Amino acid sequence: MDQCARSLEKCRANIFGWSWDSRLTMGLCVLGIALPLTWKSLQKRIKQYVARLLKHGLRGLLVESSPLPLVICGPSGVGKGTLLEHLMKVMPQFTFSVSHTTRAPRPGEEHGVHYNFSTVEKVKEMIAGGEFLEWAEVHGNYYGTSLEGLRGKGVTVLDIDVQGVKNVKSAVAEGRLAGANYVFIRPVDVKVLEERLRGRGTETEDKIQLRVANAKGELEYGEEAGNFDVIITNNDLDKAKSEIVEVAKSLYRI
Repeated sequence: MDQCARSLEKCRANIFGWSWDSRLTMGLCVLGIALPLTWKSLQKRIKQYVARLLKHGLRGLLVESSPLPLVICGPSGVGKGTLLEHLMKVMPQFTFSVSHTTRAPRPGEEHGVHYNFSTVEKVKEMIAGGEFLEWAEVHGNYYGTSLEGLRGKGVTVLDIDVQGVKNVKSAVAEGRLAGANYVFIRPVDVKVLEERLRGRGTETEDKIQLRVANAKGELEYGEEAGNFDVIITNNDLDKAKSEIVEVAKSLYRI
């Protein structure tokens, strides 16, 4: 065990062994905790900080220093991209998290703007290195949100699928992320999704049917009570645009 690891282990042992008396004042100052917490919740909070530091290094603490990310989820073809483009145009403090993917670019998509297009080997290397907040294999392709992508200014927006949402929730439960706000975008009917997917002209019939089948499961999860803070039905585009802006203002008290 090198000197850095020994120091961290000593720190962990000392904090876990505290009697939770007035000596906690020093810990509060170091961690920047100024909330009126109970002794029990305070002990839990400090242990989370130490556990995060031991497991993820300073990276795990830096992510928490940013505003909670806005997680947008919905089945393929529901119009998430259009709504997010409008949100970030009206409210520039919201910035898009550029996900990594192994799928081929669609017409008009640019590397580093819409996605970071990567090879399977590169993404697997990043997964093994713990560089992703969440990642998933969807429709035969890998998608992932890097921890580095959460350190920008303003509120980071994550456009991810249901599997990605579950991974973000796991990251929160494990203390790797302070929290998130979750918004689900749903269509008025699955048939509308199928029509939109066909209208793209970029998918084969097999892929369209796969996306439609997956959409049914995503809608079931999205509409289950407690999984999302807000659900927006994209039936009228102008109405949905106004609604997502109002939701963002409410969630972040802007």
